[in-house]
Amino acid sequence: ADAPDLLRRGQEVRSWVTYQKLHFLDQLLLLGSIPLATLEQLGQEYGFLESGNAEIRLRFGRTIIERRMSAHYNYVAEFLRSQGKQKYTLPLYKSLCQQGEAEKGLARDLWLETKPCLHPNVRRVVEKALK
Repeated sequence: ADAPDLLRRGQEVRSWVTYQKLHFLDQLLLLGSIPLATLEQLGQEYGFLESGNAEIRLRFGRTIIERRMSAHYNYVAEFLRSQGKQKYTLPLYKSLCQQGEAEKGLARDLWLETKPCLHPNVRRVVEKALK
């Protein structure tokens, strides 16, 4: 489907069960050719930017980072501040560190802010990722 068709299907996608949304987001991560404006609209229309589901937030957060959608870095930051499971934090920190200096700086700042709240094992693996 082309981008305009995808955007028209917002209500349909919002009604999908979680595993369908996760599959969609996994596929979205593999596609590098979707325009940023379309990704922005998908986040709004499909409800990804307002989701409270950690799996959805992880996957859309990775999309935000890997496509450098800097207007939504706060989405990633709020998620990292809201929980400390390694399953969710490590992939996001790694994605941030694989981007430019601004993203690495954001990762370091978030790390310093959230470090006291994390389990020692999570601290150790995230610290390695930040080096």
